[in-house]
Amino acid sequence: MELILLFFLIGSVAGFLAGLLGIGGGLVIVPLLSLVYENYQLHDGIIMQVAIATSLSTILFTSLSSIIKHQQHRAILWEIVFKLTPGLLLGAVVGTILLKNLQSNDLKILFGCFEILIGLQFLVNFQQFNHKKTMSNTENPNSIILYVSGVFIGKISSLFGIGGGTMTVPLLTWLQINIRQAIATSAACGFPIALFATTSIVVTHVFFNEVEFVPLLIDWRACVFISISSVFFAFLGASKTHQIDKRKLEILFSMILIITGIKMCL
Repeated sequence: MELILLFFLIGSVAGFLAGLLGIGGGLVIVPLLSLVYENYQLHDGIIMQVAIATSLSTILFTSLSSIIKHQQHRAILWEIVFKLTPGLLLGAVVGTILLKNLQSNDLKILFGCFEILIGLQFLVNFQQFNHKKTMSNTENPNSIILYVSGVFIGKISSLFGIGGGTMTVPLLTWLQINIRQAIATSAACGFPIALFATTSIVVTHVFFNEVEFVPLLIDWRACVFISISSVFFAFLGASKTHQIDKRKLEILFSMILIITGIKMCL
C-alpha cells in the first residue's frame, strides 16, 4: 500500500508539471522511481532500466490524453508528425538496444548529465527566442531534416524514458513553427516513441530468451498508478497554466533538475 501511494504521488507530480510546463513526465518519473527502488531495495542491478522502461510505458497513456486535448484545439500538425515518425521509430529501437547493454550505474550518470542539460535549457528559456516565429501554410520543413532529427530524438527518448518534448519543441520552433503548435505536435510524437520503445523492450528480451525478465523490467504496478494520477493531474496543471507565474516555476524546476542531475552523477 505504501508503494502504491508513492507511485500515485510520483504520477501526480509528473502529471501536474507536464500539464503546466508542457514537458514529458519522464524527467520526473525516472529519478523518483529510481529513488523509490533504491530505498525499498527493489530491482537491484537494473534499477535504472526498470525506471526508464516503466516511464516509457506510462507515456503511452499520458500522451494519448495530451493528443485528445490538443486535437480539440486543432493545434497538432499531423503532416510533421507523420514525417518525424519513421525516424522516431528507428531511434526508439536503437535506444532500447542501448538500454539493454548499458549498466545501471552508467545509465544513472548519463541520465544525470541529461537532466543537467535540460535544466540549463529551462534556465535559459529557449522559448523567449522563438515566440515570434510562425510557419505559414505554404512552408514545409525538409523531410530529411525531420527524419534525421527523429532518429536522434527517438534514441535519446527511449534511452532515458522520456516523451521527447524537451528536444522536439526546440527543433520545431527552430523550424519556425508557432510555439503552441510545436508543443501540440511534440505531444503527438510522444505516443509512437513510447509505443515502439515499450514494444522493443519486450520483444528484445523475448528474442534473447529472457522471457522471465520482461515483467521485471516494466513495473506494471507502478505503470498503472502513475498513469492514472498523471493523466488527471496533467489536466489540472494545464488548467493552472495561466494562473501561475510559469517563468518562476521554470527557474525553480530547472534548479531541481540540475541538482538532481548532479546527485545522480555523483
